[in-house]
Amino acid sequence: PGTELEAAERGLGALGVTIGPIAVQEARAAAYRKRIQSCDPVGAFVNEHVDTVSFLYCHEDLQTGAAVGGSMVGAFGYISAQAASARHVFPTRSYSAGGLLEGFRPAWPPPTEGNDEYGISDFLCIGDPERIIKVCKRWESAGIDRLNFLINTTETIPQEAVLESLRLF
Repeated sequence: PGTELEAAERGLGALGVTIGPIAVQEARAAAYRKRIQSCDPVGAFVNEHVDTVSFLYCHEDLQTGAAVGGSMVGAFGYISAQAASARHVFPTRSYSAGGLLEGFRPAWPPPTEGNDEYGISDFLCIGDPERIIKVCKRWESAGIDRLNFLINTTETIPQEAVLESLRLF
């Protein structure tokens, strides 16, 4: 958090790596876009793209997509929680006490706060195609130009299911 503003000052594109609610990324994207207007570019051109990260698991059945995708999200949260203490070994301004995992909840199913009408956190591209399209459109309306997807963190999903998810997506 905050590095997107440093990127804007230099005329660089931003990759929002904090996995979390769309509203948080929307505020960061707006601050980035305001700051980049008065940038001092470090390169030959100004890159005004704002990207972010989400999880992706697409299945024809919403419940199956949520359950399988949710297990991947939960596994990521568990592994991330284990690694969180390592941030103190090499502290940086980018990943201070809260850092990358601030506000991330590894539990699955997730708590109801911040969930959409399907009971899934509003920023996760997991579920069926219809739901994922809605989430992608919400990211777009929040000022995000591109989504980078985590598609099989900790290899919790069988490869054939991952490939089928990508084909369906």
